Amino acid sequence: MNITFVSPSGSSAFEVFAGGNRRTIQSEEWMSLNTDSVTPPPVRHPNQIQDACLSPDSDKIWALPPPAMKDFSNSIVAGTEILTYWNFRRALPLDNRLVTAGGRSVVLQEREAEKLRKMISGEDDDAVLIKGLYPRVWRVLGKGDPVREISTNQFVDCSFKLNALNTSQPWWSVGCGVNVKLNSGDNIFWEQCKDTGSGPEIILISSEVATGAFAQFSKIVGGLTGMYVAYILAIGTFIRGMTSNLVTKIPHQDLPCTRRLTALCEDIYVMRNAGEHLLEERLYWLLIRIYRSPTVLFEFTRTERGDAEPERPQRRFIEH
Repeated sequence: MNITFVSPSGSSAFEVFAGGNRRTIQSEEWMSLNTDSVTPPPVRHPNQIQDACLSPDSDKIWALPPPAMKDFSNSIVAGTEILTYWNFRRALPLDNRLVTAGGRSVVLQEREAEKLRKMISGEDDDAVLIKGLYPRVWRVLGKGDPVREISTNQFVDCSFKLNALNTSQPWWSVGCGVNVKLNSGDNIFWEQCKDTGSGPEIILISSEVATGAFAQFSKIVGGLTGMYVAYILAIGTFIRGMTSNLVTKIPHQDLPCTRRLTALCEDIYVMRNAGEHLLEERLYWLLIRIYRSPTVLFEFTRTERGDAEPERPQRRFIEH
């Protein structure tokens, strides 16, 4: 997670919080998360809903040289934007492992900017609350970056505090929570990650993706869309191969009588076993000439009666 302050003119940007090295991710039941959604999202497995909690303290020391510190203090005015980004590295799919969820930009008001300036200068050490910093629930798709879950309109409120300002190793801490309306009508500030220090929290609803051999094949053909196209093309090619050019196969597959052809093939094998290779070669080329000429093949496969209708098994009548 990265939180950055951007000046109104866009000429300067300062990253104040970087978290994620210390985190807990666990599956949770939807109703225990206290979202404002009436119905849970449609998922097949409970572990598709995960709650991620980060440590409230930044993973990086926030130390700026005096000129940069002066510019940062001067940039904290009404109109300064706060940008929040979540970067996720996942195991699957193989061609889309790193995704980014970007929250909306929050614009500081004069009262909030004044409190932040006093904190940076050391005049006040109280935390500054910023409301609606980023959406709480995100849907992680099988392809592409996560999108905000439309079934809930819940945003996370976070308080910023600069710790150990006059030391050589200052750092920012961010405590987050959401406003939840109880059944009694009262509003409470709910901290889902209270056990881990009430740091930044995000809820992820993961989509199902291909695994195993399907994941490797998906990477080769370019994702689920490529798998679908390859599957349709394979099935279409197989069916087309079975049903196309049937007319050209009739002279060679629907023969009336194959006794003479079978006898000729057996004579070829007999000559080969007897060592008569010259005679074997003559019989072989005779068979090739028969198949090369449809007329000769037709005459060679007539029935004993001389007609072209296929022979059918004769019924045997048993006398009692």
